Amino acid sequence: MKKIITLLTIAAFALVAVSCGKDDGIPHDGGYTSLSGTIQNMPTSASKYTLKAFIDGPTAELAVATSDVVNGKFSLALPATVADKYLETAFDEEDIPANVTVSGIDTKMGFLELELYEGEGGPDDAYVDDIVLAVSSVSGTSIFAAQARPTYSNSVLTVTGSMTEKIEGVTGTVSFNMYLMQGWNWMVQTVSISTTGASASSTTKLHGGMMWYLEDDLEY
Repeated sequence: MKKIITLLTIAAFALVAVSCGKDDGIPHDGGYTSLSGTIQNMPTSASKYTLKAFIDGPTAELAVATSDVVNGKFSLALPATVADKYLETAFDEEDIPANVTVSGIDTKMGFLELELYEGEGGPDDAYVDDIVLAVSSVSGTSIFAAQARPTYSNSVLTVTGSMTEKIEGVTGTVSFNMYLMQGWNWMVQTVSISTTGASASSTTKLHGGMMWYLEDDLEY
């Protein structure tokens, strides 16, 4: 798993956006213990589909949950806690940009991978694609895109500030406004590009319009 600070650089912003959820004055939508939804453009070639959720840890893989997928719909129950051996330290202190502030430097995190398979959930199932929670829009020469990843954190972590980076070849500002609680959170990355400039952000707050897609269906 990549270090979080690397994930939040522009190399990772070939993604998609998300805004609704708890209105508690804190920019996060964490604290959930289940995931459910409907996968858009669901394939129909197989008689049975299964969604497998796992964390690819630094030394071991954790099978988190599985769900039947019927007419694109799925429901996953997530564990309340995840052992530290499946998690990785979020930051190397020397990699933190000068204008970015991190509280909870020793926090460990794990990203939930969601893979769709043809079959009953067994070891011989055929892999179809990853699924992602995403939204995007195009208006004239302007493009907006974002993607959210379910993420487990073993303690409270906040990241705020900004830095200047190249965004698809255009110099722009990357802002950080992340408040992760202990438990399950959303890591949300957004990018906006136009002929006049570019910007990107990393946050933990979901936006309206987000839907589940097969990763190969996303075009930005």
